[in-house]
Amino acid sequence: MKRLLIYVFAMLAIFSSCDDDFEYAFDKTPTERKAEANSELNRLLCESEFGWKTTMILNEDNLDNEKPILGDFFVFKFTKNEAADDGVVTISSRSGSADSEYAIGQQMGTTLSFVTPNPIFFWLVNPTSFPNNPNGYGAEMEYIFMKEDDGKLYFQGKAFENQLVLEKANEKDADVSVIAEASENFLESNSKNFFFLEITEGVANASAEAPLYVQITTPPYAQYFEESLKEMFYEFRYVVDGVRTRTNAAGYIFTNEGILFSDPLVIGQDSISKLVYNESNDEWMIADEGITGRILPADLPLIATPGIVDLFIDDFFSRDYCLMLDPWGCHGPLADIMNDHMYSYEAPRLNSVKIKNKYVSPEGQDLGAGVVFEQYDENYNKVSAFLPIKMIKEGENHIIFERNGDVVTEIDGAADKIANDAHLAKLFDLIFDEQGWMIGCDVITLDTGSVHYDCIFYNVAHPENQIEYMGSFW
Repeated sequence: MKRLLIYVFAMLAIFSSCDDDFEYAFDKTPTERKAEANSELNRLLCESEFGWKTTMILNEDNLDNEKPILGDFFVFKFTKNEAADDGVVTISSRSGSADSEYAIGQQMGTTLSFVTPNPIFFWLVNPTSFPNNPNGYGAEMEYIFMKEDDGKLYFQGKAFENQLVLEKANEKDADVSVIAEASENFLESNSKNFFFLEITEGVANASAEAPLYVQITTPPYAQYFEESLKEMFYEFRYVVDGVRTRTNAAGYIFTNEGILFSDPLVIGQDSISKLVYNESNDEWMIADEGITGRILPADLPLIATPGIVDLFIDDFFSRDYCLMLDPWGCHGPLADIMNDHMYSYEAPRLNSVKIKNKYVSPEGQDLGAGVVFEQYDENYNKVSAFLPIKMIKEGENHIIFERNGDVVTEIDGAADKIANDAHLAKLFDLIFDEQGWMIGCDVITLDTGSVHYDCIFYNVAHPENQIEYMGSFW
């Protein structure tokens, strides 16, 4: 009994000494504590004079191979409603500004919700049918507030757990017109046939004398989007040590400090992730430390597909479907020339024109390399005229065609037409230009093992004149 009394007195003493702490710990209900957390987050969001900025990069872990790594730069300016845990947020980026309603509540923690859709932000949220992308790109409508640390607000997406980090913006950050102008400048500079990174130091033994060229091109993935979003996507193509590499689709991120590659270009141990604008030179320069280079628009393919000229001379030019010269596969003034020739009904028509190697005439004569003109006679037999040429390999992707003899034909008037026809004279001026043609190729290897060559010949002197060719190995 004595021991029991001692125990009771001891417990009373403990509760008496902790009375103040006990009252403090339970002086608010759970509802009050939640309301206080909501109010505090709203206060933090609204206290920044110029709002909050973030650079959002999504799918960075590559867990979903169907989606590109992409993102955007945003500025959020929150304005709360009086005596409420909600308000209006203005979201700004390179593509403009738009308002949405927001609310703060308690769902798995203190949660920031974008209540109404925002066209500036929601292109990373909305599901798409083509390609099949039911969850959007990973940006979310609801974010759980995790912490405030070193002036930054950390959130985690409620559904996909992507991180959103808000950092206080300054007056310069808030002026997104600067970003819009920079993005317009960059995208408009892509006005020629090709868009390259010209690297002269810091990557794969590149030098000023022997630059490494990396082509930046719009990936097939972009075809699913409207024009304003197509231009947000890119992929890299390059050749190092004879190996051709093509990267996955990714997205540009335009910020007030430059352009970020959401998926940086990695060659060996070197990485290129950012471009900045050099106003004095009117050029976009690589901003990564230890690497020198710039954006270089060009009319000619500066990347050579290893062995491509040899492949054409030995194989593609020898096929039935060799380099066809017609209005559909030609571009520029050359297409107009071929259209005028094909739809001229002056006899002999010679309306089928192609460049071929190892040509055997309908009569069985082995004639070699030449420009072949074909038509059908009155009995629907194929007849031809053959203009001999030389095929000269000038470089890894550079070929020159030279006339090499007289016309071989049994078609009445064909030799005279080839010598004097005005349309054909224009054609020959281009085909036999002494600077020749350069070949740009996209090489695609499918899972089946087949290899597809999607190539374009560019006239060196007049690059607007182009000839398409597609060939495959199965």
